[in-house]
Amino acid sequence: AEDPRVVVLKLADRLHNMRTLDAMNPAQQQNKARETSEIYAPLARRLGMALVQAELEDLALLYLEPEKYTRLAREVEAERRKWQPYVDEVCRILQEEMDRAGIHAQVHAWQKHLASINRKLQQSGGEVNQLHDLVSFRILVDTDHDCYLALGLIHALWRPKDGRIKDFIATPKLNGYQSLHTTVFCLDNRLAEIQIRTREMHQVAEYGVAMHWYY
Repeated sequence: AEDPRVVVLKLADRLHNMRTLDAMNPAQQQNKARETSEIYAPLARRLGMALVQAELEDLALLYLEPEKYTRLAREVEAERRKWQPYVDEVCRILQEEMDRAGIHAQVHAWQKHLASINRKLQQSGGEVNQLHDLVSFRILVDTDHDCYLALGLIHALWRPKDGRIKDFIATPKLNGYQSLHTTVFCLDNRLAEIQIRTREMHQVAEYGVAMHWYY
């Protein structure tokens, strides 16, 4: 397809198919799920459509490995409940720091989707309770300048981990993704992954190439 809009339409069609896959027989479910995992989810990633990619990957995992999906979902939810007081406290501290510096910021925590967590576990050979970035933090601000100011405030607050500072604003990814990433030694010396981006960058990161046509 020379026009990427055709691919976006096809991805929307496939997402609808995957959401209604329980109407098909098991053999069709396996074929659709495998095709989605191998072709359509990577296509969504290439177009920067993170929300579509995540849902396609999770639905594919649900039908390809239902027992693993159910077990992983249960373990992740248990860990999320244990982490919640820590997550709330980190968000509170970050929001106070941004407010004190006069930066109009929105701080929130987000959890990686199950297929992404599954990949990390396969690569590390570890358990869910060993993942430091099961929950990450995101700061949305108004301007590029605010992104770098926020990064400096975070590093003044908590020590960054060597080699884990990435500037995708100055050097965007090929699919247009822009953000600042850092991993810091946070409360109780726990590692915390923090992303900083403008609200416009966030929209592009979530919806990718489709966002440009929306505008």
